[in-house]
Amino acid sequence: MVLHLIGLGLGDIKDITLRGLETARKCKKIYLEMYTSILSYGLDRTELNEAFGQSVIEADREMVEQLADQVLDEATDDDIAVLVVGDPFGATTHADLVLRAKQREIKVNVVHNASIMNAVGCCGLQLYSFGETVSIVMWTDNWEPDSYFDKIINNYKRGLHTLCLLDIKVKEQTVENLMKGNKIYEPPRYQTCSEAAGQLLKIIERRNSSEEGVLNEDSTVVGLARVGWENQLIVSCSLKKMTSVDMGPPLHCLIIPGKMHPFDKNMPLQKAIFGLQCFWGESALAKVDGVVKTRVGYAGGRAPDPNYKNIQDYTEVIEVTFDDSKITYQSLLDYFWSHHDPTLQRKKQYRSAILYLDDDQKALAEASFKKVKEAKPSIETYVEKLDHFYQAEDYHQKYWLRCQPQVFKALKLNDNEVVESPLAAKVNAFMAGYDKYEVLKQLKEEYKLNDEVANEIEDIARRGGDPRSCH
Repeated sequence: MVLHLIGLGLGDIKDITLRGLETARKCKKIYLEMYTSILSYGLDRTELNEAFGQSVIEADREMVEQLADQVLDEATDDDIAVLVVGDPFGATTHADLVLRAKQREIKVNVVHNASIMNAVGCCGLQLYSFGETVSIVMWTDNWEPDSYFDKIINNYKRGLHTLCLLDIKVKEQTVENLMKGNKIYEPPRYQTCSEAAGQLLKIIERRNSSEEGVLNEDSTVVGLARVGWENQLIVSCSLKKMTSVDMGPPLHCLIIPGKMHPFDKNMPLQKAIFGLQCFWGESALAKVDGVVKTRVGYAGGRAPDPNYKNIQDYTEVIEVTFDDSKITYQSLLDYFWSHHDPTLQRKKQYRSAILYLDDDQKALAEASFKKVKEAKPSIETYVEKLDHFYQAEDYHQKYWLRCQPQVFKALKLNDNEVVESPLAAKVNAFMAGYDKYEVLKQLKEEYKLNDEVANEIEDIARRGGDPRSCH
């Protein structure tokens, strides 16, 4: 019969393709590969079983690498599916399984899906400019391998970016338990961006070579966490600063950028999250020079899966992506305080809020809060670390732009582009009275806007934008 290798994508069960779902449902047995990723961290087993109409068998490291013959034996007589997070060929383990199946003349069917190898483009760096991918392993007290560093340097010298996959320790045994044959395993461990950055700094320090000095503590790196999930996080900073950045739960990966393509000039960018007492404040933040794009969502709560009809304990917030060579986080804080009344008493949904992303933002946010509170003791603003950001529904994104259907239609942006496009962010600001028309001229040239559309945008802006707009 057939061995089916089916990619699950990066997020949850909803990311599987229709072809993958239909194929798996026809199989006699379905195995869930759990070693080369952290599916056990991200997927709900009950939801998984319901989706496929049968109990999914968890295939751990031992089964994937040592008991593969069992899976192949079953595939000799029946259709057997092996579910793989990402794409089936994202790990050599699966390529080996295909080769062994071919040797036994077992038919193999592969259903591809997104993986970190292509989704890494979400950071803004061009995929064709990536060189060889490396794996950074966790160091121990007496084992500190660094051969991967040579590949990073080779990529760097050639102007290529390096995607660094970070180590995962699942079902690891202590030497004592291994020697005694005890099936006792250590808790899972997932390497973080800060740990990987720390190892790279130590390698740079101990090699201390002028030839390899092209990479140093001030070099820009990009950290990515939970790519493809709702709480995806991307942070760009120096290698030294990355050692103190808390990227939150796994999985993490790290990018060492090489030579920037002109299209990459918007990178590296930073993010900041504010609650301006409603989603409508998105247009106000988009007016700031240096803010590249915006999106609205829910943060500051603890209950799962908020939405507008069931917002629970969350606050309406705005995420801004900004170029810190043009505007600092401190300047954004100053703008935040000056564009709303933080003393207004509102329910949690409409509270004034600052959600910081790392220790540097925390220090600035808390100092800023303290200063404002001295002048306005009754402020209602809360300051806390971002836990999750849940993107709001499409109809909330770029609200003032959506309120001008003639302009919205003329821009020909789909829902994803409305969220991600710098054009949408700035035009949304113009629809709320933004008056820097030299910016509109730049947008017209960059995005090839025709005269009719550009004139309509300017006309609305000169009239003060939508009269309901605030801030």
